[in-house]
Amino acid sequence: MPRPAAMMVTFMACGFLLHDIPAWLLTRRVLAPGATLAFAMFGLGAVISDRFEMDLSLWSTWSRATANVVYLTSCIMTMILLVLWIAR
Repeated sequence: MPRPAAMMVTFMACGFLLHDIPAWLLTRRVLAPGATLAFAMFGLGAVISDRFEMDLSLWSTWSRATANVVYLTSCIMTMILLVLWIAR
């Protein structure tokens, strides 16, 4: 399997198997697959950054932390919007 596909499968499997299914078991109902959607976006970011050899090592610690917080927050906010849209 090509590396990008393997990365996406890994991220999505983690979202589904380690987050969505346990949430469903704890709530005893099937919810929208929010973690799978969020992890798919995390994986897409990882694949794109890997493809373009993104390297933030020369950035300051605060700049790297800010970039990561913005990235994670935007993925989670997008996931929330998608889950709300799916729930309609």
